Amino acid sequence: MAAPEASRPLNRRNDGATDAKGRFWFGTMRNNIAPDGAIDRIVKAPASRVACCAFGGDQLDALYITTSRLHLTKEQLASQPQAGGAFALKPGASGIPRAAFAG
Repeated sequence: MAAPEASRPLNRRNDGATDAKGRFWFGTMRNNIAPDGAIDRIVKAPASRVACCAFGGDQLDALYITTSRLHLTKEQLASQPQAGGAFALKPGASGIPRAAFAG
């Protein structure tokens, strides 16, 4: 696994989704890791604090990203007016179905 960016100490690999090619997408770093451990891609979001990501949609080909406004300064909020929002994009990858909750 790749290490979180040194310049972003609050980043961590605590959530994410696996796509059909075995790449792990994780929200706080907005990137995906190829099965060989290499960083495959970084997804840009209009906010610096990405909270989580998940695949969805009928074909599981939409990547949903949630963000946070927590602990941002007034200056950061002014430069990131969409912080705290949720976003959807088509990354050119599809997720895999998750097991249903058994109760």
